[in-house]
Amino acid sequence: MSWIHSSLYDESSITISDLQYADAHLAISSGIISQMQQNKITGKKYLIFNPVSESKTDDVSSMSVVNDHIKIVKFVYIGWVMWEGQKNLA
Repeated sequence: MSWIHSSLYDESSITISDLQYADAHLAISSGIISQMQQNKITGKKYLIFNPVSESKTDDVSSMSVVNDHIKIVKFVYIGWVMWEGQKNLA
């Protein structure tokens, strides 16, 4: 399964021909799904929007889970384990 977070054309780590090996694909935007269709990428495609909304007031950012009617929230981290940098697990 692939999980694409950016344009297929802008990320050097993405090899479009290698995406054919995945049975399914997650994408965070309809534009990425469209690029997959244009490139005839096979496999089931799922559009997964970011479930967290960010608000900012007076230079303070806060994040909250958008779907607040759920009584139990489970978080799953899928990605590179990077202490600092893009994932910023610090």
